[in-house]
Amino acid sequence: MPQIMRMLGLALAVILFCPASFAGGDAPPDVVTRIEQAYQSAKSLRAEFEQKTFVAVLDREQTRHGTLQFAKDRFRVDYTTPQKQSYIFNGETLWIYSPEYKEVELFEQAQRRISREALSFLSGLGHLRKQFRITKIERYNNAIHLHLVPKATDALFRKLELSFAHDSLKIEEAILWPQQGNRSHYYFSGLITDQEPDKKQFSFTPPKGTKVVRPDA
Repeated sequence: MPQIMRMLGLALAVILFCPASFAGGDAPPDVVTRIEQAYQSAKSLRAEFEQKTFVAVLDREQTRHGTLQFAKDRFRVDYTTPQKQSYIFNGETLWIYSPEYKEVELFEQAQRRISREALSFLSGLGHLRKQFRITKIERYNNAIHLHLVPKATDALFRKLELSFAHDSLKIEEAILWPQQGNRSHYYFSGLITDQEPDKKQFSFTPPKGTKVVRPDA
């Protein structure tokens, strides 16, 4: 399911402090701690985003827009342009709905299919130290930039870069480099945390006439 990981290319984070090169004033552990503490108490996260993905095999960039919602181990990603598509995960079941094709793919026990790194991010930006190591911390353009590498040898991406607003620590950008050579750059806006999510947003009932596909069956 490479497309899932491309969209959840938000799987980003702060991680275990390890020997690396750093730039900036605060000691690296202080920077990481500040970011983690800012998100540890967050019960939910919602934002709009623009995704620019360079597809190596096509040698071109594709742009998509959408919204995302995270709450504990649940998430919802809705692409609005250029083609509508929704990814909905309730902690166990994943639905991938393509209204244009009147089709939904249903994956049960999907937590086994979604990478540890992605689930860590979806659980909140405050508990990601076990999944990544930091290779560099930089400060420029009034933002804190973290360069991250997954610790797992079977991770589906090679490295990540996260950018946080220096004062508010709101996540502003994320860049994901998958193993296969593509690159996805996300720009976040309208970030809202701790807004009580509607539980219905993390469930899905196929509209009448929708074909249900069970790839695992």
